[in-house]
Amino acid sequence: MNIFQQFFAYLCLRTAVRKADEAYSLHRRRFYVLPGAGRSLVVMDRSNFRMLKRKGYISQKAFTRDALFESFYFTPCADGSGRLSEADRRCKVRQYFSWYADRLKEAKKRKSDGKIQRQK
Repeated sequence: MNIFQQFFAYLCLRTAVRKADEAYSLHRRRFYVLPGAGRSLVVMDRSNFRMLKRKGYISQKAFTRDALFESFYFTPCADGSGRLSEADRRCKVRQYFSWYADRLKEAKKRKSDGKIQRQK
């Protein structure tokens, strides 16, 4: 991942974290920054998580505690407990950059596979 891709990834994460913090200050519920389709990020709370689960976009076997592990950032609970520590936040950021790099590699592979098929 080159420096421009890394900077763009950082901006995307920063924007999603800001949206989650704004939603938390407005609604006082825990919000999660989760991976979306492609290289996008999704900010959702527990009620939206359950709605997507009912519609089949998320596995029926998934729980909101799984969102804690899969998320790249989460806000505190309504009472202020469950804050993300600084060490955990750094680990989540590394997890995000690793996920983003994997998505870039997959997109590059799909693009090169498409070129090979068109040449035949």
